[in-house]
Formats: sequence, C-alpha cells, structure tokens
Amino acid sequence: MFCGYMLNGNYIKKNNNKVSELEKVFDKEYKKIVRNENKRIVFLLGPLYFGYRNYFFLGFILEFFNIISYWILYIIFYKLTNIGPFSFAPLFILLYFFLNKFFWITFSNSIYIFLVNKKIQKIKRKCKTNKEDAIVNIRIRNIYKPIGIAIIIVILPIIVFITVRWYYGNL
Repeated sequence: MFCGYMLNGNYIKKNNNKVSELEKVFDKEYKKIVRNENKRIVFLLGPLYFGYRNYFFLGFILEFFNIISYWILYIIFYKLTNIGPFSFAPLFILLYFFLNKFFWITFSNSIYIFLVNKKIQKIKRKCKTNKEDAIVNIRIRNIYKPIGIAIIIVILPIIVFITVRWYYGNL
C-alpha cells in the first residue's frame, strides 16, 4: 500500500467516523457500558451502581427501596411458608436475591445511558458556546459515594437499634 493505493489498484478512501456524545462522555468505558460488559461491578453494587456512576441520590433511593423490598418479602414469605419446624423463607429470599441481581445487571446500564443522554441534552440546551467541553468533562465515576451509602446503610440500623434499646432502658 502506498499513499492510499494498494498494489492491486484499489484506492482506500478516508473514513470520517463521527464520535457520538456518549463516546466522548464514556471515553474508554464506552464499549463496556454500551455492551453491558461490566456485570461484576453491577452485581456487587446493585442499585448503588448509580451512585458509583455519579447519580448519588438515585442510587441511594433505589438501594433504600431494594432493602425494604427484601424486608417485605421476608415477612410475606415467612408468614406464607412457615410450615412446621421448617421455613422456606430463606430459600425464597435467596431466589429473590439472584433475580434482583439479574434485574440490575440487565437494566442498570440501559438506565444509565438514558440518564447520561438526558444530561447531554440538558448541557446542549444550557451551554451554547462550550458544549463540547462540557460534554467531555462530565464525570462518570465516583467510588466514594457508594462507599458512603454502604456505610450509612450498615450504621444507620445499628444507631436506631441502640437508640431504641437505650430509650426503653434495655441497654
């Protein structure tokens, strides 16, 4: 090949591939997110994945509902399946755990892409001059917020438990 011409006489044209806004935002992680190849992190974090991806409030609210759903299902399964000395509630909760994780693995990246597209549209409406720079500078990861959420989720019930025990004098 020499200057775009191949030895057999064919000419190679230059392709101008436009980079989409999502590719600019996600940069090296574009293929992972679009192809849903980050299953491990989504499995580990569940709804906190949105906190990891800089949607702190959404991740916190979804995790709160997720924990409440486990509690409600445990109560329902315990009431319905408490037959004799055995209870099938832990088995159903384990099944729900895997279904729940499968749900988050399947839909988290789609929801995240939707949210980033909304953010890009908002930037395009607000920024008239530097919209390319603003789009490139969107932060897509923050590990400290999910860690903070996990700490709150673990410590808050302990604090409530200690406070209730202290109030009733059983501490």
